[in-house]
Amino acid sequence: MADYDNHGDLVLKLQERANERCWDLADKLKEAFKNFIKTESLEVVFFSEMNVDDLANAFIKFPSVLKPILTACNIAARAIERDLNITNLDTYFPRLSEKQAGEIAAYIKQFLPSYIAIPALCSLDKHFYMDKEMRSR
Repeated sequence: MADYDNHGDLVLKLQERANERCWDLADKLKEAFKNFIKTESLEVVFFSEMNVDDLANAFIKFPSVLKPILTACNIAARAIERDLNITNLDTYFPRLSEKQAGEIAAYIKQFLPSYIAIPALCSLDKHFYMDKEMRSR
């Protein structure tokens, strides 16, 4: 039997080790590619500055942002179904009620990074969309 109750518990349990790995990786990437690194200005979403209602409203008004945000939290539709009992969630083309959007926003808020660059969210979405499409063929 698993030593956690739900996906959220597991993510929280692994978070510290994953953060340490990320910081170590960032140091190694900076050293490995120091001659090829440039600093650029880019747009960043600060999740730390929003509340659950802000996030839920974004999911209602712009449903297509759900998948990359879930991906940034390492949460898939099956975790939403199991932990929140929201069934048949298509994360690529979601149709959420206000209640569902609020439940998902409340569930994932604690797992969101403080901030993330928009190009990173787009890259995550592109990767998982291509993976999904390749598997379906």
